[in-house]
Amino acid sequence: MKIRKRLLLAALPIVSAASIFIAMSCDNNLGNISTPPTESNPNPVVPSPEPSPTTPKPENPGTGANNTPTPGNPGTNPNPPSNTIEPDFGDNDPNINPYNNFVTERSKPSFESNIKAISSRIESYTTPNYNGMGIVETGDAAKFITVDSEGYNDVKNEQYETLKDYSFKVEIDRNQKQKDRNEFQYEAGTAWVLDYIKPDDGTYPLTWFFGTNLHVIINMDFSEGAKYAKEHGLQFRFRDLNDRYDSVSLTNYPELFFSAHNFLGESIQLNPMIGSYAFSDTFDYQNVKNYAKDFAVIKIQFKDEEEAKLVTRNFATKYENPKIKFPTTNVLDKTSEEIASFDQAYVLGYDGHSATPTINKRVGDVISDKGTKYSDLVRSYMVTNAYGQRIPGVFDSIYINGNALVTLDESTRSGIKYAFANDFWFAGDYYHRFGVGIGFEASNLFKGASGSLSIDNNFNALGIQWGGENTSQTGLLETFTSKEVFNAQGKRVFYEYDLINGGGKTQTRSFSSLLKDQFAGKTSFLFGKLPQKNSA
Repeated sequence: MKIRKRLLLAALPIVSAASIFIAMSCDNNLGNISTPPTESNPNPVVPSPEPSPTTPKPENPGTGANNTPTPGNPGTNPNPPSNTIEPDFGDNDPNINPYNNFVTERSKPSFESNIKAISSRIESYTTPNYNGMGIVETGDAAKFITVDSEGYNDVKNEQYETLKDYSFKVEIDRNQKQKDRNEFQYEAGTAWVLDYIKPDDGTYPLTWFFGTNLHVIINMDFSEGAKYAKEHGLQFRFRDLNDRYDSVSLTNYPELFFSAHNFLGESIQLNPMIGSYAFSDTFDYQNVKNYAKDFAVIKIQFKDEEEAKLVTRNFATKYENPKIKFPTTNVLDKTSEEIASFDQAYVLGYDGHSATPTINKRVGDVISDKGTKYSDLVRSYMVTNAYGQRIPGVFDSIYINGNALVTLDESTRSGIKYAFANDFWFAGDYYHRFGVGIGFEASNLFKGASGSLSIDNNFNALGIQWGGENTSQTGLLETFTSKEVFNAQGKRVFYEYDLINGGGKTQTRSFSSLLKDQFAGKTSFLFGKLPQKNSA
């Protein structure tokens, strides 16, 4: 175990853009790759260190209307190509003012759905000022509140305090030296306690599981035993909460335990709720072989109790049982009206180089018993209910994925020829963002907050933050669960899955399934006693 004291002068690598941003770099500089195992393997991601992806070149790029956000820069892609064509968004065209469709005179739904959010109607809605470009500017330029500031005392509550206990700042070295400094560049993000294995003898736990974004850990060494990291002195660190100059380098390099990629079978079909997706004449939405949600779980085996207590800040002593719950329900289980009136979203993360957490409250806010609401400010991405109304803050990730398509110089090993600007470069290949996503108002925490956990007032996990839309100040999150949703034509728009608990119709693995396979008979902090492998 190494405890380092150093000045934080390194520049945090950032994937930034004009509007939508991802708070982490996705470059990978770790050498050659090996073919990943098939999905039948309980833990399918054990690739060797990998090279940077092929530099793509633009083909038929387009950004729709001027307000369409330019997504972040994955891998070593250049900046998104310039606009040459106008993609067809149908009813999702950002140029169309969607506010007229929020409260309609229609008394009957246009199609039947067994999903509450789709089959229900928004009866009342506060319409903010429309800026003519498909989005609304909030105008709130105040800084976010940090937990060490005086302003935090005004909004401090049990939700933020719990998130502070659960959350950690992590730093992952890259095999590139900082300019004019003999130190490695590193990625920084936010991780949080998901689970740990309770020892039978009652000692402090040594086996821990932390949740974060997939793009945060994309530069980890995934090779067996982290041989590459050891050979080059690359470290994985936890930043000290109370001293911005202190960090703890782990004795044992973490392992990637679960990643939310290709977990619904060999391929999926993607259909729009209304209108159409951009580039449908080029990109095969009906046969998407590489797809991912921005979520991963790393496993850390601490050297001893001293190291475990130091890094986890004695978390297991304070929390013998989970405070934060991961329900099997989904935002779409609520009615459209309930979603529109919700105002209890709490987010905490470590933005920038700060060792102090930031919350989704602006300086000057003094309300402690409310969080924030689902954002109604990025209309062109929002899911439509059966009454033709946009559901606040519930998105189809393909629209957010980026409206610029690039052609790769060479096909990837899985045959991918095209990539969107927000796709992942992971384990030697591209993976496309897909499925249901959510957004919260005034929650666009800054770079480094990727991986932040969001909860409601009842300590139910709502999602994991991966980026933001800066013009509307919307924080963008992945949900841990999804319902199966069909559009008016009976085509599946969203798949059913539960990344934590499992159980989706076509789901091949989850955190729970891997845990039960590898720790059968042990006691889990999150799930309790795990069944023996030979038990029914």
